[in-house]
Amino acid sequence: MDASPRESAGEMSPISPEEARLDATDPYQYPAESLAKLRPHYWWIWTGATLLLTGSVSFWAIAQLLGLPDLPNCWMVSPRSKPSVRLYCAEVFADRGTVDLLGRAIELASELPDPALSPRGDQLALQWTESMLRLAESKFQQGNLEEALTIASKIPTTRQIRSQVNAKTSEWKAIWAKAEEIYSTTLLAIEDRNWDTTINTARQLFLVGNEFWASSKYQELMEKMRIAKEENQWRQNVASPRPLPSSS
Repeated sequence: MDASPRESAGEMSPISPEEARLDATDPYQYPAESLAKLRPHYWWIWTGATLLLTGSVSFWAIAQLLGLPDLPNCWMVSPRSKPSVRLYCAEVFADRGTVDLLGRAIELASELPDPALSPRGDQLALQWTESMLRLAESKFQQGNLEEALTIASKIPTTRQIRSQVNAKTSEWKAIWAKAEEIYSTTLLAIEDRNWDTTINTARQLFLVGNEFWASSKYQELMEKMRIAKEENQWRQNVASPRPLPSSS
């Protein structure tokens, strides 16, 4: 092959712009490392997508092996569902902490027909029962007996927790009845203008075991007594007016 005129002359002749453009795009002019820099950097996108897909598949596989349903499916779970599913969904509901969902959690976790899961389920059911009773107790102490009883009524009364719930509601009713009796007796003492009896009877509200009666209702009785004493004093003043001073 004959040498080009530039090479035969033993010197390099100037390169035209067209030749320079062709040389720059010739893959044989550059090593592989340089060519790699010319490729788009899309590798990290494919790597991230692969990792995400792998993680999702792994989570799905574990969930299937353990029999764990997705959260929306927990609304379809019933006491006839698999014990493992019932226990899982019971914990999901209990984590929400609302009265209705705690009741649902107790229903699902109680008396599981699985010897391996039943102790755990019964333990959680008792724990959540106590949580609901604490919520109800708070309402009771605030003076909302009916609301406290409503919360207690939403606790599923399984064999294991029925006695506990019944004992607590009976206690609330007894305390409330005793407080009402003390309150009524104190009102009678106020009407009779028997102030010592009024105070001594009203103080019994401190011992009934309810903050509402020991604070708000006690103060209410003291205010009624104060008003009654002022009215009684006014009547006495009207009935026996002071004599006018004699003029000298």
